[in-house]
Amino acid sequence: MQCKNPFSHVGRCVNHDRPVPTRSRQGWYRTPRLHMHSKPSSNPEEVHVPVLLEEVKQAFEGRCVRCFIDGTLGMGGHAVSLLEQHQDSIEMYLGIDQDPEALAMAGRRLQKFDSKVKLVKGNFAEMKSMAGANGLEAGSVDGILLDIGTSSLQLDDAARGFSFMREGPLDMRMDPNGLLTAADIVNNWSEEAIADVAPLC
Repeated sequence: MQCKNPFSHVGRCVNHDRPVPTRSRQGWYRTPRLHMHSKPSSNPEEVHVPVLLEEVKQAFEGRCVRCFIDGTLGMGGHAVSLLEQHQDSIEMYLGIDQDPEALAMAGRRLQKFDSKVKLVKGNFAEMKSMAGANGLEAGSVDGILLDIGTSSLQLDDAARGFSFMREGPLDMRMDPNGLLTAADIVNNWSEEAIADVAPLC
């Protein structure tokens, strides 16, 4: 089978049990979540299942996928399915994520694929340089996936500061080792500066 041109598919995972930020005349509020785990699980298959998994698989069905970049690896839900779907052709699956906890969980989940998988801690905004550093040249990538947003891993851990239902610090760093927290922004930045990065607020 001859490989087609590089193809990218952007999917967004939506968990309909999560509250959705809604705006009223009084400002932003959050609608309640219907259910939640009492304690975050360490099993990636229990924590989060990609909602658009079948759609992502269909997007790459019938394609010759040798080199693939997952810019938002998360806990590896898409990666497992795509690696199994293209096990006869895939040579490298480059998984990128800035959350070290998610990266570690994905690493355990993807061990069975051995040398076909390379995991890199970072932001997909630096995808080009990370791909080059791992031997992927321009034009050699057959697929790219970005599943943008938070996951249950972040939302269910109050200490991360993403939770809608649990008290916790106003942190909200995807990379817990990052220097800037949400508390730093809302307490120290000017209204104009915040509006520049969050225009919908």
